[in-house]
Amino acid sequence: GVAELRLALPGGFVSTLGVEQLLSANIEGGKVLETDARVVLERYFGRRTGVAIAFFGTRYDDAMLGSVDLFGGGEARVRHQLTRATQILVRYRDWTNGGASGADDFSQNRATLELRFSPSVL
Repeated sequence: GVAELRLALPGGFVSTLGVEQLLSANIEGGKVLETDARVVLERYFGRRTGVAIAFFGTRYDDAMLGSVDLFGGGEARVRHQLTRATQILVRYRDWTNGGASGADDFSQNRATLELRFSPSVL
């Protein structure tokens, strides 16, 4: 399930608080419960451009392995709507993972340039 609360703030800012919970299967068919929480502060510049910072945390609970991983981090992004269906996005993200196994613990940062296409559905 997904819950999201958006709040318009003074100065053209929008704050979004979101929580998502997903029950699925891992690659071996075992049950996995993933819980995400996110806080986003975004400012729009006109109708087509937005700049945002976000902080997020995830609990990844793999019942088959009996382990829990905790992810967390932040990101900064700039997005621009090129056409009704096309958007360009530049993002920098930094996050860490910690779990029961030291072998899968890491800290990582990444910069991406994304081109998103979402055609309308008839």
